[in-house]
Amino acid sequence: MSARAPIPFTWELPGDARIVALVFQRSEAERSATAVDAIATSIARRRGRTLVLNSESGPSPLDELAGASERADSGGMAGFLGGQSGLSGIAIRRADCPYVYLPAGQVPEGVVGLLESAALERFVSRVKEQGGTLFIAMSDRGRPSPGLLGLLDGYIAVGTIPPEDHGMRCYGHVPFESTDSEALSVAPEAEPMEDAAEPPAEPEFPPEPVLRPIPEPGPDEAPAGSRPEPAGARGRRPRAPLVAALTIAALAAGNWWAYRNGWFDRAISRVGSLIAARQEAPATPVTLVEDGPAAQAAATPDGISPEDTPPEDRPLDDIASADVSPEDVPQAPDEASVAAAFESAAERPFSVLIGSFTDPAEAAERVAEARALRGEVLYVMAPTTIREVGYLRILAGAVATAAEASALMEELAAAGVAREATPWLLRPVRFGYDLGVFAERPGMEARIAELAALGIPAYSLETALDGTPVFRVYGGAYENEAAAAPMRDLLEAVGETATLIVRRGGAAPSTP
Repeated sequence: MSARAPIPFTWELPGDARIVALVFQRSEAERSATAVDAIATSIARRRGRTLVLNSESGPSPLDELAGASERADSGGMAGFLGGQSGLSGIAIRRADCPYVYLPAGQVPEGVVGLLESAALERFVSRVKEQGGTLFIAMSDRGRPSPGLLGLLDGYIAVGTIPPEDHGMRCYGHVPFESTDSEALSVAPEAEPMEDAAEPPAEPEFPPEPVLRPIPEPGPDEAPAGSRPEPAGARGRRPRAPLVAALTIAALAAGNWWAYRNGWFDRAISRVGSLIAARQEAPATPVTLVEDGPAAQAAATPDGISPEDTPPEDRPLDDIASADVSPEDVPQAPDEASVAAAFESAAERPFSVLIGSFTDPAEAAERVAEARALRGEVLYVMAPTTIREVGYLRILAGAVATAAEASALMEELAAAGVAREATPWLLRPVRFGYDLGVFAERPGMEARIAELAALGIPAYSLETALDGTPVFRVYGGAYENEAAAAPMRDLLEAVGETATLIVRRGGAAPSTP
């Protein structure tokens, strides 16, 4: 096989490319998993009926990322192909993911045995005949059978594996963003390595999730002092060290300090006690389920996205008590009405990644710098964990489409807020934690101040109710429940109960 010059993958596939191998180095399985997920997500959002088959015996990094760890030690595809289980019994479909994941399971013959299976050839052939799209993730150890090779339309090279002439078309190469130090997320300047390459996502998304509490296991089900694992959580990673949680909460306080001077010191003083409280009272875990048809219908956006700034209220001192009667005083809408207004507001699923930081001081300086350059833009702090390392993502804007996000990215790059303008900066962060709805601006601002004092970064989006601006406070901006877990942990630590919902409403700048 002769080596070929690597051609970058364009995040597009020809219409006739239905069975595609994603080939990676076995030693880079963990880093390759995020690239495999990004490729499949990008294509599945445009095609639908997309499957990802992991040919590597479980449990594997791709199993963990896809939320299939609990099934990785079961039969998986090996069991299905052997007739021991049905496809529905081994397939994984997350509400936040547009493709179906098929874990290999425990393959007695190893990776080679699964790829050489005649039953796998028949399965792949059926997928191709029915017009579906199947990605087969395989390491360089894999040896596909001649029949399976004949069914493959082409392949994509992932990581450092060299594209070679396998007698089939190569659709491109997805390299890792950096090879320094074998680490995906160490320095803030290595931001792309945090999540591997992520393509600009399409403005079509899976059903909105609803998180429901489930009972905590009893003392016989989990070690004393440990938190139970959510039964329905998909792809959740292990909890970061307490030092990472401390870092995240400290930067949350820095966010509010940039918003209202004087909050930083008080917020920092709260962090230590919050971390200690987490040791004593673990909070109730949550599970992710899909909404029913009625709930999805109620969430259909109607394009309402007012951007006007409401006029300042007339001071109460200027109104004489005899001028109006109690019946004439307009009443603020109740919470149910405000919440209903947001259900019909436009979704805001896209933001622009400005940076990811482990150092709270550096992140606070970055936000202050961004606000000085483009103060009219909303800036969001979203604590997250990547491979057990705590980060604070700084995201700009909350817009409806990838095209709007791309335009915002170009503006931010021109102003010096964004370091560069590249597709991986466009983040499909559709979800945020619901931290309350408010009919009036003072109530919203007081809520954000209250959360900042607890070490929780928050922001607001707004919509209109009977022509009047109303507000919803959100915590973080995330692509899925697993990425949002650190924010949920911070909220639970301070006694806040919040639900991960779709972000809706217009963005207003978080000015000082």
